Amino acid sequence: MDHSDADAFILFIMSHGERGFILGIDDNGVDIDGEIIGVLGECRSLWNKPKMLFFQACRGTSVCVFTQLIKCVSSRGLR
Repeated sequence: MDHSDADAFILFIMSHGERGFILGIDDNGVDIDGEIIGVLGECRSLWNKPKMLFFQACRGTSVCVFTQLIKCVSSRGLR
C-alpha cells in the first residue's frame, strides 16, 4: 500500500504469544521480527516516518508476577 499521505504508523496487536511470536486465531505463530517488523521495513512509503508498535501478549507458560500479586492480594483481602 502507499502510505505517502501518512505522517506515522501505529500498530496495536493484542493476542497470545510465545517468545518472539504472536499467535494468530489459527494458533499459528507469526514471527514478530520477520513477518511484522521486516514487512514494515520494506514499505518504502513508511521510510523516514515514525513507527510505533505495541504488543500485548503473554510469552509462554511462565506465570506472570503481576498475576501472582493479584492472587496474593485477593487471598488476603483488601483492608
